[in-house]
Amino acid sequence: MSRYLRPFALLPLAALSCIVDARPYPLGTGMAASADSAQTASSNPAGISRFADRAMSAEILFFNSESEWESEFSGSGNRFDTKDSGETVVPRLAIVQPINDRLAASFTFLGTGFSDDLGDWPGRYFIESYDSVYVSAFPSLAWRIDDRWSVAGSLAITYSSFEQERAVLNLFDRGFGDGRSEVEADSIEVGFGGSLLYQGSERTRWGLTYSSEINPSRDADNELTGLGPNTEAAMRRLGILDRDLTIESTSPQSMLAGVYHEFENCGAVTVDLAWLDFSNFRLSEFYYDGVSFARSDSRYNDIYALSASYSWPVSGSGSRRCRVATWS
Repeated sequence: MSRYLRPFALLPLAALSCIVDARPYPLGTGMAASADSAQTASSNPAGISRFADRAMSAEILFFNSESEWESEFSGSGNRFDTKDSGETVVPRLAIVQPINDRLAASFTFLGTGFSDDLGDWPGRYFIESYDSVYVSAFPSLAWRIDDRWSVAGSLAITYSSFEQERAVLNLFDRGFGDGRSEVEADSIEVGFGGSLLYQGSERTRWGLTYSSEINPSRDADNELTGLGPNTEAAMRRLGILDRDLTIESTSPQSMLAGVYHEFENCGAVTVDLAWLDFSNFRLSEFYYDGVSFARSDSRYNDIYALSASYSWPVSGSGSRRCRVATWS
């Protein structure tokens, strides 16, 4: 199996006043310590304590992906090639509201979704297609301890929905095609986060953030159609049709650390290091009456990511609020 992610487009919709002029950082850089735009509410909420006025931004991220699957039944010589493409639109809204010279609040809204249609492949009796949607809200409260230190606490309130289709083999009805199983589930989960910002000097800031693990557990509806009479009767005798279905998964905890430094010519450098505890990641697992069905034994490695950017003035300026271009 291989998967490709095409280049994405970042479409800004609105940007209102902020404490300082935000630099045009490339996506994925300047997150932990820049603290110069409304997006600080999502990247490092401790930084919102630096804002003197309300700030807001809204944007849409657009992703296009392609998947290609190659599979076959062992020793059969029957090979299946499946191709799929999908588009993901991610709306994002961030609002920062200072309360006084030390206290500030913020709210971030983020929506995203993932889907795949694997088609007629050997694993169609486990999964043919899925569609996952996540809508998250991140309210935060930040406190400026002194001229150097700021801290913040956040909640991660996430609504998630999951739909899956798979084929059902009509084992006891010869001549019948495959039946179908359509599973739908949703839930609301709450996680938490903490963040820290340190102003080492007028030109240098350090940032650190933490996001907790979230473990959605969703009660699901399983609609079965196209079953042959004998197969349906056998499933009913085994109690499969009447069992309570629960879907569980795990989103990993993560940490982000970074530094921002501005030079005397108004150029600036950012460095960010991210860690995701992916060894504890779990795909959707199905439980019938609390008993696991085909529990995943997949093993994942933790993810580490390093990003950096450098921005420099487009033209000279007598003010520290410089017009800048960005290179990464």
